[in-house]
Amino acid sequence: MSVSTADAYRGITPHPSNIDLRNAFNDPVEDWRKLIVNDFESTVFPKYPIIAELKQQLYERGAVYASMSGSGSALFGLFKELPEEKLPFEIYRSNDF
Repeated sequence: MSVSTADAYRGITPHPSNIDLRNAFNDPVEDWRKLIVNDFESTVFPKYPIIAELKQQLYERGAVYASMSGSGSALFGLFKELPEEKLPFEIYRSNDF
């Protein structure tokens, strides 16, 4: 799956940050979930709900922080320990959606 960069930028409404990102990186990673937000998620997730679902699955499997990378469609999760359950990403490599 790919997300059109043009579509992602067309739909974005950047929000001013209440924090200095340089300082947020000094906070514990567990706090990043409520501090660091990718504004592209608000425009990409409604159009590609599977990406939002995958992000949620990262959290359900123990990620301390997860985010979409850039304007999409890549996600990443930061884990303190490897999840016991295998992450289901192979399921979503299909072009069926």
